Amino acid sequence: MCRYGRNLEGGAAAGEISAECPGEAEPHRTAGGRAAGIGARGGIGARGGRAARAGSAHGYPEQRGYSQQSGYTVIEVVVVLLVMTIAAAFVVPQVINYMRMYRLGVASRNVATALQRARYIATSNNTRAEISVRDGGVINIIQYDTQGNTEPKDVGLVILPDGITISPDAPKSIAFDGRGVVTPLPAQSPTIQVNGPRPYYSVITISPTGQVSVGPVQSRES
Repeated sequence: MCRYGRNLEGGAAAGEISAECPGEAEPHRTAGGRAAGIGARGGIGARGGRAARAGSAHGYPEQRGYSQQSGYTVIEVVVVLLVMTIAAAFVVPQVINYMRMYRLGVASRNVATALQRARYIATSNNTRAEISVRDGGVINIIQYDTQGNTEPKDVGLVILPDGITISPDAPKSIAFDGRGVVTPLPAQSPTIQVNGPRPYYSVITISPTGQVSVGPVQSRES
């Protein structure tokens, strides 16, 4: 009596059947060949086992038992927003102060340019010229006729930006004669303080000989 199992796999199963049942070896060998072919096509045999192991080694999510995740958690978003808020709290005030100092520096140089312009007009025309400081941050450049035949005339105008003013203690006018010297000759160098948004200011110094220099922007709190 021939003994064989139900699960016949490949040529090995066919060989065992042939050894135990010589008379029925050929049919079972043929059946075993078909089983081997089916196993090869379906990936049940050694080749299928190697493919499964290769897939597991390459880390395919379906074979390793997990699924890929992407995106950010709520905690991560909150942490990023908190860091950005802290950085802005330090950076924004510094930027605002820098812009205030920059505008004040530009305004101070404009006042110095008006002084130099008046001095140039005086020396080039051998006449008297001055700057006249009015309220509201307006500076007029005025040229005089040395002969007194004509009225003084405006030859320039400087308007300071909003928030920039001339100190009330500053002289209301500074004049130059044909030599470029401050007239009347002062005992000490006159100064003009230009005030910006508190607490910043800048000082312009005019030497008796007519040289104009602009000081750095300073803070009253320093």
